[in-house]
Amino acid sequence: MAGDTGYYNASGQLYVLDRMKDLIKCKDQQVAPAELEELLHGHPDVTQAAVVGVPHPEFGEAARAFLVLNEAVRPSTEAATEKKRREFEEFVKSKLHAFNPETQELTGQ
Repeated sequence: MAGDTGYYNASGQLYVLDRMKDLIKCKDQQVAPAELEELLHGHPDVTQAAVVGVPHPEFGEAARAFLVLNEAVRPSTEAATEKKRREFEEFVKSKLHAFNPETQELTGQ
């Protein structure tokens, strides 16, 4: 994970210990992981969320979210996991908006 410190334990579980920097630089935007985490915590299925920056060949960095879901909604198959992933993508997209200073309009991002 770019810009974060952590480790994998013997069972392969990831532990993120600290952020070495507070912003993810994605294209020409700077994204605060804490803001995305707060947004994800607003979803009723999420009990824990962590967002980190990962290298991206085109954008420099991309945000990657690690989620712990409520036990009642945890997907049991790969197809169910993919469906839940798409649901979270749509949830985040519906909550994010960008302000274009040239047109002074809010646009969905």
